[in-house]
Amino acid sequence: MNNKELIGLIIRNKRNDLDLKSLYVAKKANISAPYFSHIENGHVHADPLVLSAIYDILQIEFNNDEKWLNKKIKEIKMLHQSIYDYDIEHRNKLYEKMIHDEEKLVSSILILDYLIAKLAYNSTSYKSDECKKIINFLDCVQDRMTAEQQNFYIYYVAVYYKNENQLTKSKIMLYDLLQKGSQETIIPMIYYQLGQIETRLNNLSQSYFCNKQALTLFENTGNIRRIFQVLSAMASIQTYEKNYKEADKKFQEVIKMTKILAVSSLEKNIIYCNASWNAICSKDYRKALKYLEHVTELNNNPSEYYFNKAWSLYHLKRNQELDEFLKDVSKQQVNDKYIWDCLTFVKLLNSKGNNKVIEDHLLQMENYISVEGDYEAKAFLYTQLISFYKRTRQYKKALHFAENYINS
Repeated sequence: MNNKELIGLIIRNKRNDLDLKSLYVAKKANISAPYFSHIENGHVHADPLVLSAIYDILQIEFNNDEKWLNKKIKEIKMLHQSIYDYDIEHRNKLYEKMIHDEEKLVSSILILDYLIAKLAYNSTSYKSDECKKIINFLDCVQDRMTAEQQNFYIYYVAVYYKNENQLTKSKIMLYDLLQKGSQETIIPMIYYQLGQIETRLNNLSQSYFCNKQALTLFENTGNIRRIFQVLSAMASIQTYEKNYKEADKKFQEVIKMTKILAVSSLEKNIIYCNASWNAICSKDYRKALKYLEHVTELNNNPSEYYFNKAWSLYHLKRNQELDEFLKDVSKQQVNDKYIWDCLTFVKLLNSKGNNKVIEDHLLQMENYISVEGDYEAKAFLYTQLISFYKRTRQYKKALHFAENYINS
């Protein structure tokens, strides 16, 4: 049941208990009968002032018990803090408590705080449909929010847009929040979100700046979990920018932190794979393999693991081991077409495949990633095309793909 349906149910039940006609309540509240009917049936989000008038007429008391209200205010603040701390388990428990008291909360002076907290939970849990419903209601009552409520509301709407891949919209909202001077509690999170957005928009230097700002602010508050996330992001950016030595230092810091934090196997796998890719980019293939030794639960790990290991084995000329590894991988479920194509490319190289076959395969990949590929995929492929055409002395073609690489 959504909020408007819940409020409608409270009103309808109370009106029936008092044996009052809909028309009577509508006239007393100074609204039309059809509008009151829509409110009661949960079809519209009523203005809080209208709701307040209806509650007075039906003698529905706002929950103004000071002890209860203070307890709920504390829980709502703790929910926002748990999101800031990236304490998912605590966040979920607090949300369950809120939902248990939903009927009381929507008929209390905390209704806006509750709905913003509900948006906070759903936007950070990637629950798009729930977010839309809450945003549709809260958009109509923004003028009734305090400055603090507005800041939290705009921030979580921006997070929702980021999750929906509306990156420019989200970015504008977050920079506006920074400009107007939001409260200190959400500034680190604004920089953190902007860092993610700028990375996805390939604005790497701006992303690094935002992450660095977030890191300083998280360090000031001792937020280890967020420091861990920001350092991981900064390390990956430095890999993109070919600052491999500094990236490796950060990856090693992050890996140390996994030993003191409750980090999932999937998160660890991603970190080790990213660290191994950084080592591959710096042509330290032995180090790349050492990082990959720590990847566990192969049924859940990123498919990049397969490519990173195959590419490292190929460059270390461990041909037999590579051949056996590729045979094992062919039995696994690799859903990522790009990774599968890369593995096929390694297999062709390892088997000293025909140059024409290798060229056709690379060009086929180029057609695919020109539409679907990300920055990293394009960079890798163009590097291989340039290398292939230099090796086969087709220098005009090598130059052509070098230009494509620069333009991409």
